[in-house]
Amino acid sequence: MINSRVINFKSIGALILTTFMVVVFSTLSFSQQLQQQATPELREDFTKTELESFLKANKKVMTIQAESQKKMAKAIQEEGLSVDRFNQIIAARQNPKKENDASAKEMASFNNAAQEIMSKRKETETKIVKSIQQEGIDIETYQEIMYAYQKSPKVKEEISKMIDNQE
Repeated sequence: MINSRVINFKSIGALILTTFMVVVFSTLSFSQQLQQQATPELREDFTKTELESFLKANKKVMTIQAESQKKMAKAIQEEGLSVDRFNQIIAARQNPKKENDASAKEMASFNNAAQEIMSKRKETETKIVKSIQQEGIDIETYQEIMYAYQKSPKVKEEISKMIDNQE
């Protein structure tokens, strides 16, 4: 259950690639900024309040991500491309061995959509940070909990129990 509720800033790109590769454009910069900070120390001594704040903040982050995905898909479609075609063009551009079969018109649409997506990136980043902070937790602690959730069975179990008790 937690896997569908917890968004990891370190793996946002990977998670979102399975849904919409385009979300990478929105979150990549923010994700990279967070990753450039030192890998969090593995803590397991989070307070109940910190974990509760983390869960509330994470729920808000997921909502922001979902809204962002919809806006990006709309921007792509307004340029006359499907999300699948947009993703194919991204894949071709990222793989130098793969030939890009996009027409000039498709490339123009792709570039316009990508620019629209990038223009919304800062807004999304700001909303994410603000939503985390509104729950009484700072970004560093949020990251530490996320990291601990991934690496510590103890923390993962503790968070899972909290979620089960909320339902």
